[in-house]
Amino acid sequence: MKNSRFVGAIASMIVLLMATMAFGQSSTTFNQTVNKATLINGTNIVLTSSANPSVYGSSITFTSTLTASGGGSVPTGTIQFLNNGVAMGTPVALTAGVATYSISSLAVGTYPITAQYSGDTNYNSATSSTLSQVVTKAVLTVTANNATKVYAAALPTFSPTYSGFVNGDTSAVLTGSPSVTTTATAASPVGTYTITAAVGTLATPNYTFAYVNGTLTITTATLNIAANNASRAYDVANPAFTATYTGFVNGDTSASLTTQPTLTTTAVLLSPTGTYPITAAGAVDANYTITYTAGTLTIGKTAATVSVVSSVNPSAYGANVTFTATLPATATGSVTFLDNGVSIGTGAISAGTATLSSSTLGVGTHPITVSYAGDGNFTAATSATLSQVVTLGSVTFAVVSSANPSTYGSPVTLTITTTGSQAGVTPTGTLTVSDSLGWTAQTIPLVSGVATLTTSTLPAGTNTLTIVYNGDVHYQIIKGTGAITSSKTATK
Repeated sequence: MKNSRFVGAIASMIVLLMATMAFGQSSTTFNQTVNKATLINGTNIVLTSSANPSVYGSSITFTSTLTASGGGSVPTGTIQFLNNGVAMGTPVALTAGVATYSISSLAVGTYPITAQYSGDTNYNSATSSTLSQVVTKAVLTVTANNATKVYAAALPTFSPTYSGFVNGDTSAVLTGSPSVTTTATAASPVGTYTITAAVGTLATPNYTFAYVNGTLTITTATLNIAANNASRAYDVANPAFTATYTGFVNGDTSASLTTQPTLTTTAVLLSPTGTYPITAAGAVDANYTITYTAGTLTIGKTAATVSVVSSVNPSAYGANVTFTATLPATATGSVTFLDNGVSIGTGAISAGTATLSSSTLGVGTHPITVSYAGDGNFTAATSATLSQVVTLGSVTFAVVSSANPSTYGSPVTLTITTTGSQAGVTPTGTLTVSDSLGWTAQTIPLVSGVATLTTSTLPAGTNTLTIVYNGDVHYQIIKGTGAITSSKTATK
């Protein structure tokens, strides 16, 4: 209102002056005093905030806007922005009546902000009304860091990461610490577990807290299953294989495995001597990464068993005797037949047997054994002794008379040929020849198996001759009979 009156008075003086000049009055000097205008708060001087309330750390721009009073010009000069009467920065020059000041360092709280106008040639200095600037807490995010551990290992120390610091703040502005915990224990199985972030004793004046959970990952422990070495003999069933476990933790044993390992080998019952892998595989346990170490099955030679039997025992001298050796069915090679330790021949092994036939064993008891030298799968072996008894052989006679019938008193030559049961072995010794009519018995030698008896004393009649072979080292005593007829002498 005061400004409008002032402007009206000036206008009246100008009209009066012009009227005086118009009537030819002479000029005169008039001193007009014009006082500086005073800006009105809320009308000619306004203070605003870009954000109110604002968040700690965010930039706030305060704007002081000055407008002309009445018909005057737009105010010029500077604005000093004040926080509770204390200057913020240096004075800011007005541009077209506007000055701004930005700040982001105000701590949490309520601040009385004013804008102090310096004034210019037309306007008095002035101070704006107080602006209550409210600064609220910024959000600081507390994130539980992810962590890992191996099954059954101790829990690691959990830690947080902070994000959202402003104004160059660091964790140094914090007091206390957040709670960072998990429900998992050292014994918890493999899997993922929440790491929970919470306030704990954490505090700071300029921030509120938001929490982000982390993840604890429990990874598998390493378990090695090593097949134990084993051995067996050829043609013997595989033994039960066993394993050694290295790496169990948390009190676990092989009984803890979800699936037990299999322990196998490529060797079968009749696999030849040598070494074969024992393979472990197939074990399952969610808490372990399982590795395997192969073992070795060593197949050694089996002690061979040898027995011997005879086709006939006792046997007669000259008779053919077959010795049969019995060995394991898969034995190979040959065996040696021995008589009192001296070889009497060999026999090839076929389907576990070997034979040797002989008709040359002398009369007596023969300690027969079989010796096997072994092969790739069997050790050498010798049979128990078979006592082969060879008895004396038999002899047959062939009697030829020079005259049959003959005349009493006439000489008769009897040729007796002997044949032994052993081919090629001629009976030796003597024959005794007697008859049934009282003829005097005669003992005659064998020459090359033949005995010759010439006699003229055989009684007349049919003589039944008895021939006795008296034996030798090879042949037993044999008795035989035959008939020969001698007629009476004619009367002269």
